[in-house]
Amino acid sequence: SSLENNLGDLDEFLDTELQSISRLQELEEVGNEQHKDIMEVKKNIPSFFKPSVLSDRTNTSYCATSVPMDEFDDSIIEMAEFEAVPKSTRSRLTLADTIQHYATIRKLYERKEETVASWKDRSKARKSAVEYKEYQELQSEDHYGTVFLLEKEIRSSSVFESGESTGRAVLHTLRALHRLKLVRANGESTYILVKNIPKST
Repeated sequence: SSLENNLGDLDEFLDTELQSISRLQELEEVGNEQHKDIMEVKKNIPSFFKPSVLSDRTNTSYCATSVPMDEFDDSIIEMAEFEAVPKSTRSRLTLADTIQHYATIRKLYERKEETVASWKDRSKARKSAVEYKEYQELQSEDHYGTVFLLEKEIRSSSVFESGESTGRAVLHTLRALHRLKLVRANGESTYILVKNIPKST
């Protein structure tokens, strides 16, 4: 009968709505877990990060060629700018992953700065003659006189621990976020921190 048909349609409709609600609850749980992860990372942000004061970034669109590099000087990576990076670039990386990998690269960079500074002492330069010679040969004007990391140094860190695709996604994402700049020198890939590029360039 017509009533039975209507009741059947109503029953089917209610089942569909219940499934939708269940799916929304699952998504909410995933979102809550990601939020916890991000808050945990924020608690452990290294001291070299500055608190972000650019609260209006949530309305900023991503454009790699039009955003001044120094606008992103050493700031915490915002969710809005992270999500503005194409998914094809960041792959499965989460914001928490990206912040942690950036912190790792910053630590590598700090150690490299200490090493390069130590080479002013000729005896120390002689002790690491191979590394010193390689570094000297790779210096380029595109490094703007700043210390640089070799890609192989980043590869030896936890950044590539999860595999080649993850490591490449980290480097591509940090470049898209204007945190790293790739400089090719004598056929080698080297990286500098965007925050260290002189503002006049």
